[in-house]
Amino acid sequence: MSSHWTILFLKTIAPLCGVIISNLLFLAPMKSVLEVRNMEDIGPLNPIPYCFIFGSTSGWLLYGASVKNFYIWWANCPGLVLAIFYILSCHAVLEKGKRRFLYETLTLSVLGLTVTCAFLAAFILPRNIANITLGVLANTMLICFYASPLSTFIAVVRMKDASSLDPWLCAMNTVNGTMWTIYGFALGDPIVWSLNLLGAIFGVLQLCLICIYGRRNANISSTLTTPQDVEEKVIEGTSYSQKPETTNYGTSNTDTQLSGEAL
Repeated sequence: MSSHWTILFLKTIAPLCGVIISNLLFLAPMKSVLEVRNMEDIGPLNPIPYCFIFGSTSGWLLYGASVKNFYIWWANCPGLVLAIFYILSCHAVLEKGKRRFLYETLTLSVLGLTVTCAFLAAFILPRNIANITLGVLANTMLICFYASPLSTFIAVVRMKDASSLDPWLCAMNTVNGTMWTIYGFALGDPIVWSLNLLGAIFGVLQLCLICIYGRRNANISSTLTTPQDVEEKVIEGTSYSQKPETTNYGTSNTDTQLSGEAL
């Protein structure tokens, strides 16, 4: 009986929980994105993870369809739709310039890679090689997604401010990675469990950064990306003196006013 319940948990309950948690994970950024849309300013929000949500969900959808896994399919289908919404919402408020160009380039590169792998898997490669190719694509995008919030790691540590990290997204990354790691071990499928385990570890690291440094400037469009930008922070006061082109992913009128006062 105990063996029966163990199999039931590992093969049915765990993946069902994984489907629910995955969709909660993809819903986690909704609050931040809606705030960005309402304020019409990207602020300190780091939109890069949304590009990789798109790539990861696309890759896992293809892999789930290839291996005919119902749970993997529904764990990613809603996320793909949400990722497109997040990408379009953030792109609409990005200032024109180098950072917007990089964001567009990254999004289109992820799309191009996904389409290329799908074509190879459908028309060129044998089935077993195709499954491996799609699995590698899905895992590559997944680990990029898990790690993408850490793109601001150096600046977070130097400024002692984790405002660029979304706490809900980091928490759900941890839970989601843990659950799919359990399911992957149950299936004996390293494509499923390997990088989900690493993703759970990344999630814990991001939560530690939030706990250590806090998010005191979460509502200020401050720079959180490069050491050069960090140097422009005004230490003596509470305001920031920054040029519009050196902000993280956008600027606001408040930043301009504060800069003037600082001068």
